[in-house]
Amino acid sequence: MRASSFILIALLLAAPVHADTLAVLFNGGVGAEYNYSTFNSGLRAWYSGLAAVGVPESNIYVLDGSGPGLARPYSNSNPPTLYASPYVNPAADMLIAYGIPVPGRPAYSYWSFNADAPKDYDSDGVSEVGWSATKANLAAVLALAGNRAGPDDSLILLLADHGGVTDSGEFKLGEWSGLVGQYTIPFILASEIRAMLDPLPFASRTLIVATCDAGNIAPAVLDGRTTLLTQTLPDEIGWNHLDQWHDGGYAPGWHEQRGNWIQQTADRLDWAKDADGDGRITWQEVHDYGVANDEFGPALGLGEYIEHPQYSGVGGFAAVLRTGDTDGNGSADFADYQRLEAHFGLPGRWVDGDFDRDGAVSFADYQALEGAFVPEPSGLMLLLVAGCRMVLVTHNRRKH
Repeated sequence: MRASSFILIALLLAAPVHADTLAVLFNGGVGAEYNYSTFNSGLRAWYSGLAAVGVPESNIYVLDGSGPGLARPYSNSNPPTLYASPYVNPAADMLIAYGIPVPGRPAYSYWSFNADAPKDYDSDGVSEVGWSATKANLAAVLALAGNRAGPDDSLILLLADHGGVTDSGEFKLGEWSGLVGQYTIPFILASEIRAMLDPLPFASRTLIVATCDAGNIAPAVLDGRTTLLTQTLPDEIGWNHLDQWHDGGYAPGWHEQRGNWIQQTADRLDWAKDADGDGRITWQEVHDYGVANDEFGPALGLGEYIEHPQYSGVGGFAAVLRTGDTDGNGSADFADYQRLEAHFGLPGRWVDGDFDRDGAVSFADYQALEGAFVPEPSGLMLLLVAGCRMVLVTHNRRKH
């Protein structure tokens, strides 16, 4: 047995060092009559996707509409129209369409009403939303995330909202105010977003901008450490389905339209869709998947309902599996050893146990797994025995 197997216990006591990802998810929404339900469902999709690829929930900061608070059920089976009646729910902060989708084209109904935006993103009975989506809160939360950042850490900033362009051509983003009336919409300028980001010590940052005119933000935010994904070209409308109310009522997650660009980019955060098996999801892959599956994208859009998502900047990785983790469960365990053993001495990919990415599963990969191993009660002895087997297999193959 190699000496490295005998020092496994010491290795297990020292946690491996990994760069962390911190994420800030923002839906300004402006007010109840403009806060489309798709903004909220987009944030929830990204929250779930980030958690699925290993971002700790404590690293995800959420600013959504009016802020914290769990949604109350809306039980009226024939809801009043938004523009014909006073708000019947004083806590409402989200707009939902009332009607049946029209076959062959997006459905936008004038019959609309307000409801509480779901703030319990993972169905644990606790609101994941920490702040209302104002400019002041965005600056404060970004600073809070920056205070936690190490020199190798990365930031993801998702902006799902209304967007526009000033008379001078600068991108502007809606913030929550609760005000009624389109001409009272308060905005955050692209230059203000850049000023919030620049002092933060992140090694890299990625902005995902799901708004109209999203491409107009590029000149203000792109630099040598930024990746940018936008729903649209400059000066282009971004399209979204509103969630639909049906006879059975509205239930978050049941009737949501998942063809939107923001939903599809989030759906790519799934190790089961890592077709090349390299244990990494690149931002290019996220962009490509979003474009291919966007119901309003170049391939699937209908008539005037077409947008052109864009990708630019330095690139890099949206998610990377931790050393030793072949199945995306967040840890290196005996199931990962079993996969490595099945491919030992053969050509392989990360999902097969090739942790040094040299194209083959070897004893060096076993040593990498050994250093990251998180044992169950009997797992430590099993891995020690496995180390002996690996040495013997390697020795015997070299003899022949």
